[in-house]
Amino acid sequence: MKNEFQYVAILDFSDKHIAITFPDLEEALSQADSIEQAIRRANEVLKLTIESRIEDKEEIPTPTPLDKIPLEQNQRTILATCSIKEKIKYVKKH
Repeated sequence: MKNEFQYVAILDFSDKHIAITFPDLEEALSQADSIEQAIRRANEVLKLTIESRIEDKEEIPTPTPLDKIPLEQNQRTILATCSIKEKIKYVKKH
């Protein structure tokens, strides 16, 4: 199982907060009040999303290349990363 994941996150700046979305993982959403918080939250939501997809046996999409992601004027990208430890299932011996 692949242990390292990297996906582009889009930071959408408004007057009130920074919205965080992932073009390849539509359910991965968050928001933050600062760039530093946005980076932490993007990494956290990426990890939770990948873990959930693995647990549910859902597809893990191939990340879209950065140069293929269209942006609006108030948007910037960051590269979110996470490491997933392979889950081990323990079985009682009879």
